[in-house]
Amino acid sequence: MLAPGTPPPAVLQLFFAPYQSKGNDAAALKEFIGGVEGSLTGGGLATLKRVGDRPRTAGGVKGTERVYDLTLKANGAVVRLQYWHGVSKRNLLSVQFTTGPAATAAQRGVFDKALGSLKLK
Repeated sequence: MLAPGTPPPAVLQLFFAPYQSKGNDAAALKEFIGGVEGSLTGGGLATLKRVGDRPRTAGGVKGTERVYDLTLKANGAVVRLQYWHGVSKRNLLSVQFTTGPAATAAQRGVFDKALGSLKLK
């Protein structure tokens, strides 16, 4: 999904992976987020800086929202990543929103609208 506005484009991605809750969802969420953060650096090809972190509920599922700046080492390009991660009874869930650092207000608003529209089980 692309958000309206001028370049750079904004991309919204929804992700889920099957997960059977065993009552230790906080540990599963922490491990899930750690795996995502580790994969973002591309084996040392980029640096990841967390610029925001807060608890947030989406679709009735408690989770964590994090904002990062990802800098590519090859050319210094910066990408802004906004994530919401959650754990339901049956899935690990993630919503990722990617923009440039100069995203428009309309582009930034897409993430909140998307999270507000989710209905999760």
